[in-house]
Formats: sequence, C-alpha cells, structure tokens
Amino acid sequence: MSQIQRSVEVYVSSSRARKVITSNATTWGQLRNDILAATNLPSSDLSSDNSKIFEGNQRVELVSDETQLPTNIRLEDGTTTNNLLIVITPKAKVKSGAVRPRTEIYAELNQLFTAYGETARNFFSGYTRISSEDLERSIVAFKARLRPAQQVQPVQAVAITASSIMMIKTAFNLLAQATELIKGSGLTSDIVDIKVDTDVARLEAIAQSLNR
Repeated sequence: MSQIQRSVEVYVSSSRARKVITSNATTWGQLRNDILAATNLPSSDLSSDNSKIFEGNQRVELVSDETQLPTNIRLEDGTTTNNLLIVITPKAKVKSGAVRPRTEIYAELNQLFTAYGETARNFFSGYTRISSEDLERSIVAFKARLRPAQQVQPVQAVAITASSIMMIKTAFNLLAQATELIKGSGLTSDIVDIKVDTDVARLEAIAQSLNR
C-alpha cells in the first residue's frame, strides 16, 4: 500500500481528550507510534490491553499492530476520504452484578457536580442517556484524571478584580497575535492541532455506539 499523508483525529472517551495529527502510517502500530510522538496522550490509553480502538468513520476495530488502516472511507454524506477518526474506549467491563442502583450513581454524580462544578458537568454531559455500566466507568475515569490537590479540596470560588480582568484581556490579545504569527509563518501544517473541539458530544456518541 502506498503511503498517504493524511489527517488523523484521535478521541479518547475515558478522558474526552481530542488530538489531531498528520501521519503517513499504513498500520495501526505505525500510527500509534506517531500519535505517541506527536501528543501527550499516555501510552496506556493506546494499549489494546486497556482499550478498544476503532476507526470511527468505517467503524472497524484495530485489533493488532499489523491491522491495515482503511483508505477511501465512505462517509455518511456519500463522500470519501482518506482521513482517519481514531476512537479509543475503555476495555475493562464491570462484572455482572457489580453495578450500583441508578439512584446511588446519581447521588455520587451530584456530589461530583457540587465539588467540581462545570468541570464535572462538562465531563458527564448527557449522563442520563448513558448506561449504568458506562457511568461507573466514567466516574472512575473522572476521579483518576483529577490531580491530588483537586481530589482533596473542592473547587473554590475565586474573586475577580478589575486588574485580573485586564490581565486576562492582555493575555487573549497576545494569544491572538501569536496565532496570526504562526499562521503567517507557514508552520501550521507541521504542528499538532490544539484547537478546542466544539463537537465533543458527536465524538462521545460515536464512542458509546462503538463500545456496545
């Protein structure tokens, strides 16, 4: 198979992390190495021992390092693409009978919402449509990604002053200037895309459907 330079979108369901890189890999093993080299995703997330890994557009599982990456992928709108959507979901299953009643899960979620505010609400968005087993896994994943200081103390309100607002405004102006300089340098095709994804809900819906 001839090498194709293409965009690869990577979504990790357990942490809701999203990365975009370019790669000319032809197998999953080669692509995994490219993802690890170009992003800060932990290698454990990309291990078949811990995760199920799919090409989300074609909805095929990448089961080994030798698995060939698909090409000429037909999208829902009828167009074809060589770009890839890699969706990574937790592999571990909750043992039968170990799932708590839904009311107990909701009670713990409410505690997390109270303690961690929007961080928790964003992470568990759409939780009423998620199965109890997936919610249990998501709670474990959320707790695991918190820094030790976050686990000990709830999020506390911070006073906003006029000087702090001015500092934020200055920071955004500098960021905008830096973005324009990067765009003008011609280097944007060689760096990892770090823009904020506004459609994480779409990726999470794909991840949930693939992991059933």
